[in-house]
Amino acid sequence: MNWRLLHQVRQHIAQHPERFCAAQWAWARNVQAVLAAGASSEDFRCCIAGHVLLLGGYCDEATLLRLSVQCDNGFIGREAARLLGISREQARRLFYPTGWPEPYRSRYYQACSYEAEARLALGVLDRWLQAGADEERAVASQLEALAVPV
Repeated sequence: MNWRLLHQVRQHIAQHPERFCAAQWAWARNVQAVLAAGASSEDFRCCIAGHVLLLGGYCDEATLLRLSVQCDNGFIGREAARLLGISREQARRLFYPTGWPEPYRSRYYQACSYEAEARLALGVLDRWLQAGADEERAVASQLEALAVPV
């Protein structure tokens, strides 16, 4: 699991909640101009998986928009899962609000602003990052127990 990348995604969403939208792989107000004429994106937003691809260096905003429009078959989620080193089931629980744990899932469907959506995503990401920290501590404890005094 690429915890560093997941932490970067969490930090970016916290610093730029206006750039988060769980309902879209990627979106921009001027998506057609970006795709047809190479314009800079305006009001760009993307989901957790989109953030993974951008911050992981997989693609830029224009490419992510193109993938979102042309490859809406789960490709973005699969590639983001690959970058994070997570399974398809883990990706479903992380990238799709329908897979989020309660109360995040039900609150997502009641969210009325991008700020509220971003706060919910941050809660989900915090749970993932805490689980990763707990896992690392457990492994360190097991290794310590196996250590033979010299």
